[in-house]
Amino acid sequence: MIRCRTGVLLLFALSACGPGEGGGAVECVAHSDCQGFAADVASLSAPVDAVRTLGDSRCQASLNGPQCTQCVCEIRVEDGGSARTYPLSLGLRTDCDAWSRSGECLLPASDFAGCTVGEEGSCAAACEEALGRVEADDRRTFSVDLRTAQCASDGFCDYVVQVDDFCYASLPGPAKPTFDCALSDEEILARATAVAAPSCSGGVCDGGVSISTPPPDCSL
Repeated sequence: MIRCRTGVLLLFALSACGPGEGGGAVECVAHSDCQGFAADVASLSAPVDAVRTLGDSRCQASLNGPQCTQCVCEIRVEDGGSARTYPLSLGLRTDCDAWSRSGECLLPASDFAGCTVGEEGSCAAACEEALGRVEADDRRTFSVDLRTAQCASDGFCDYVVQVDDFCYASLPGPAKPTFDCALSDEEILARATAVAAPSCSGGVCDGGVSISTPPPDCSL
């Protein structure tokens, strides 16, 4: 079980915590309690050994996407002797539909031009493109460095992770804020704390995090 610094109890991964909280989601007593994170970071330095194939794809109406339609791509993945199928949805968000393992955006929402509900094959090209980008990301290797893994005074682990030219105050993941790697680890952690509880005005929050444009009202 993982508890965010806000005190919320979670039963899933570190990325379930809010921005700036992910690396502080592990409780600790000593610095050694924070070393289990190292294996997750190290895994980014190797490609993903998996085979992905595209199954069904369909277009359906969306009540909150920028195009008011979405493509649902059924992706089958085989790895380690097991197989599973998961849906990859395009057109549900206003920022990014899928992220790289390094935390970069793989599928910007602006790349999705919409689809036609009821038209066979309407999503085929978009889903093939999405699968190709995910497969390319699987083949990538990243230069990774766990710069800091320590038990902070509040009883949670603090992390600073560098992946290529991006720095995080947690394991990289969807919508996690990045920081200038020229900053010291102490400065990165301080800025991550500010992002976790931002003060927003004029479309920009403290820490430089932009507020996404509100989606259209697709119910009209």
